Amino acid sequence: MIVTKKALDFTAPAVLGNNEIVQDFNLYKNI
Repeated sequence: MIVTKKALDFTAPAVLGNNEIVQDFNLYKNI
């Protein structure tokens, strides 16, 4: 569960930067 919370925290700033960055983060999640 902690991992999910950390991922969400990272996704929040990523969205602010660029929507494309969010897709990259999703790929890392799949890995």
